[in-house]
Amino acid sequence: SPTWFMDCNEYCRKRQRELSALGATGVACVLLDPAGRAAASKDFNHTDAAIVRLLEGSVAVFVEGGGTLFLLKSLRRSLDLATDGGGRSSFAELLQSRVKDGSLAYVGVSAGSVVAGDTASVALIWSDRGAQLLDGNYAALGLVSQCIFLPHFKPDQEAWMQQYAWSLRDGSGPDPACPGCRVMTVPQCQPLSWGRASSQRPWGLQYMCPSLFR
Repeated sequence: SPTWFMDCNEYCRKRQRELSALGATGVACVLLDPAGRAAASKDFNHTDAAIVRLLEGSVAVFVEGGGTLFLLKSLRRSLDLATDGGGRSSFAELLQSRVKDGSLAYVGVSAGSVVAGDTASVALIWSDRGAQLLDGNYAALGLVSQCIFLPHFKPDQEAWMQQYAWSLRDGSGPDPACPGCRVMTVPQCQPLSWGRASSQRPWGLQYMCPSLFR
């Protein structure tokens, strides 16, 4: 998702460079929201039919962060494939089919990781913006059965997370009861290895908090 300090064209090019540097080939950046495409250059203003064709030729998909509930709404939107004689599948349905048959790898960051779970209601820990778009239905892609992903987790969110986990079990929260569901928290600070002088222990480990502006 484009950020407040970077437009969609600049953001797409940035991600293409980063993923290509990691060894990815033929990186395409697509915007699921038709309204968002209006601000994009022709390089990124793909039609729904073009997006489907790109997905068909892909072996992996990288789903960005941003507003989780807005992302979920965009994933659910019926694609306009009438000109290709296709149906009205959503991007979510296409992803689910490919990932579950093993023909597509899914990588999600931030909001992209949240929507990979059974429900995106865990995103309410940050904000309920966009909730009105979902009509109370927070069901996500369900790529991992009975698992909910909570990225950017911090120790002071433990009490909220425990209460949320209990609400999943008894159905007292925004989702139907799911006694077997578990929340997987991903800490905001990630461990990184770093080198030391040869006279000392060769490798150490420290936690680094990623900066939005880095």
